[in-house]
Amino acid sequence: SLESVEPSLTSLKSGELLSALSSEKQKLFSKQVTDLAQQWTDCQGIASTRKQRVSEAILQTQELQTAMKETFNWMDDVDKFLEEITGAISEGDPETIDQQVQEVEALQKDILTVQKKVDSLMETCNLIISRAEAAHSASLKVQLDALTQRWQAIQDKSKRQKDTLKEAAMKFHEIDATIKDLTGRLT
Repeated sequence: SLESVEPSLTSLKSGELLSALSSEKQKLFSKQVTDLAQQWTDCQGIASTRKQRVSEAILQTQELQTAMKETFNWMDDVDKFLEEITGAISEGDPETIDQQVQEVEALQKDILTVQKKVDSLMETCNLIISRAEAAHSASLKVQLDALTQRWQAIQDKSKRQKDTLKEAAMKFHEIDATIKDLTGRLT
């Protein structure tokens, strides 16, 4: 192990081996051992720095994976919400449709808020991709592409749903107005 080398270097500097050498060779040997000890210290510093960077990279990757999972789960919930509203359009009355339009508009505001998180995720992914080994980089690129495509699909679906609901609300209001007009004429 690395720690077992250091005592050996210290014993070389002060050991019995030096007493058997001439004064000139003792100085040369001491200098070489001192240089070696300095190189060893430098190596330990480099190893410590690398270990810290690896730990930070692992933590960053774990945080990124957690954030990606949370974002995908949120998008799953949004998909379910939008599907439920789609099914309710044909069954809805004008007030329900108006309420659903308001819910989708609130969702679109949420999407704008979550956009900052998605942008941050994408930026972090791209940064890690630029620094990572090829295998990890390729895997992360696949996840980034999936996030990008899924995010765009959520935005598009939300907009389409809002447009569909507004159109349905208009039609329901027109039909309601026509029925009230006909009812008024019959009475």
